[in-house]
Amino acid sequence: MNPLESSNILGPSIFLVNAGFIFLSIIALAVIGGLVWHYKGVLKDAKVLLGIMILLMSIPISLSFVLRKTNFLQQAYVQINVEDLIVKKVSSSSYTLIFRTSFPAIVYAVFENFDTGEVRTVLSASMAEKKIYHEITIENIGIKGGKATLFVNSKQTGKSLILN
Repeated sequence: MNPLESSNILGPSIFLVNAGFIFLSIIALAVIGGLVWHYKGVLKDAKVLLGIMILLMSIPISLSFVLRKTNFLQQAYVQINVEDLIVKKVSSSSYTLIFRTSFPAIVYAVFENFDTGEVRTVLSASMAEKKIYHEITIENIGIKGGKATLFVNSKQTGKSLILN
């Protein structure tokens, strides 16, 4: 349902996070290699070596899991509240949605036409300026109308409107 999901709005930050955890994993392997080389006699036991390897490799993996599940690295994208939503009927076949967000954002609506089944993306007029006040005009809604779903920074806001 989200046509901009494949776009690279959040891509670079996610890429850097993954690269960082790969780097941490490589450091963990280097530490294991150093321990094996330094303590050749002590770490000959495969159980001790396996335990150390699992412990060191679990740190970046568990850190990655915790940070992704809590959205710690994406706090700016967690607040996707759309506030003060006003719907104005401009003509018999078009509506303008006026609202604000709690932070500068890229905003768009996905409109599903009930007549034709067509799904299209309508960008905010103020998208390039990254304002907190947004206007989205949806034209040619058809006879039966349709459903508009709002997205902020590629995240669905939970605000869906039936326009008819």
